Amino acid sequence: HINEQTSLLKLPDYASSNLNKGHRRVIDWYLPTAKKTKNADGIDAGYLNAWAEIEKSLPKCPQTFVHADYHLENLMVLQQGEGLGHCGILDFQDALIGPAPYDLANLLEDARTDVPEEIRTAMLAYYTADLNSPEEVEAFEAWYRMLATQFHCRVIGQFIKLALVSKKPQYLTFIPRLENYIKTALKDPLLAPLKAFFADIKLDFNAANGLNAALSADNIRSDAF
Repeated sequence: HINEQTSLLKLPDYASSNLNKGHRRVIDWYLPTAKKTKNADGIDAGYLNAWAEIEKSLPKCPQTFVHADYHLENLMVLQQGEGLGHCGILDFQDALIGPAPYDLANLLEDARTDVPEEIRTAMLAYYTADLNSPEEVEAFEAWYRMLATQFHCRVIGQFIKLALVSKKPQYLTFIPRLENYIKTALKDPLLAPLKAFFADIKLDFNAANGLNAALSADNIRSDAF
């Protein structure tokens, strides 16, 4: 028998992980590709400061097991078992201890496919049904929005990186969905500092049309993550 608490304590911490650091890839990879020019010195500081301001406005988030790559392609239906026993999960080797809403955000706002809004709403309600107060529900939903948007900011840059560095342009197919996720998220007042930052640098997340032609390693800084 494995003691669950002891097992969880051995997992890496999300806050200090490359997974968390990776949301800067929207600046390191997507921005210079969209603008077709190399980033100016220090532009990443304004981006990171916007996120720091957002996170500072939130209460502490409960920490739990985070699969970290929790999407449809890593979920399997097993023949044996009953109930949850039918569910198989792949690629959990990068699991972490991290914010409770992270995997839910990953699943419901998948980069590869659209999840119907009614399902997203129902699942958020399901996951918050046992919380103790409206304040806890509000906090969970706020962290969900923040984490989902950081996820999109990481993946939109990561897919540019895969196309340029790993020669996998097929990932560019998903860029329009990620752009739409970010544009929709920026309507939330919670993300006002981020919205202001993107407006200041004139990044409107409408670059998908013609993005393939805009790919150039010459526009990527040597210190890109």
